[in-house]
Amino acid sequence: MVDERDASPDAEWLTPAHTVRQGTELFVQGQPLREVVHIVSGIVKLTQWDARGVESIIGFTFAGEWLGTAPVIAESPTPVSAITCCPTALRRVPAPTFRELLDRNRQLSRQIHEAHSRELCRQAQWIGQLSSLGSRQRLQCALCRLAEVAQPSAIGPALRLQLPIHRWELAEFIGVTPEHLSRLLKDLEQRDVIRREKGWIVIRDFRRLCREYDPRSR
Repeated sequence: MVDERDASPDAEWLTPAHTVRQGTELFVQGQPLREVVHIVSGIVKLTQWDARGVESIIGFTFAGEWLGTAPVIAESPTPVSAITCCPTALRRVPAPTFRELLDRNRQLSRQIHEAHSRELCRQAQWIGQLSSLGSRQRLQCALCRLAEVAQPSAIGPALRLQLPIHRWELAEFIGVTPEHLSRLLKDLEQRDVIRREKGWIVIRDFRRLCREYDPRSR
C-alpha cells in the first residue's frame, strides 16, 4: 500500500529523472495516455490542432507541474500535444499506477485536485484576456508570467529575463505575428518599460509592466 505521506515529486513511485532534448514530443493530441509526467526542470508547450489543420500554442507547463493527469483520470484522449521547448528533465508514472495512487494517497489526490483548479482558473483568465486585452497588454501579461516562473526569487523593481522560449512561440501564444511581436517589443522599449540587451530582456519596472495590463496587480 502507498504511504499517504509520500506525495512529493521525489516519491519512489516516480521513475528516476531523465532529460529529453528540445523539441521532444511527449504525447500527441487525440492519443490515450499511458503515463503522467512530472516536470523537474524545463518548459513544455501545449499545442492544439483545429478543424482547419492549424496548430496553435495554447499554454506552457513549467518545472514543478504535472502533464497528462486530467486525461488519465478521465480515461479520455488528450486534447493537446506536449512538446519540450528546451532540454527538460522529467519523471513519469504509468497511468494505472497513478490512478491507484489517487485512490490510496489522499495527499497526492489533494495536490492534483489543487493543480487542476489552479490551471482551470489560469486558463479562464487567459481566455478572458485574449478577448479583452490588446496585443501589447497580452505581451506584458506573458512577460510577467515568464518572469515569475523563470526567476521567482529575483522578482523586484527591476530584473533581467532571458526568454525560455523562442520569439515565434511567444508571438504565437499571444496571437500575433513575429513581425508584430518585434514592433510590440520596440514599443515597450521606447516607453522605457523594457530594454533589450544581448538576448536578454531587462524589465525596468516589473510592477509597472504587470500593472499596465492589470491595474489590480502588485
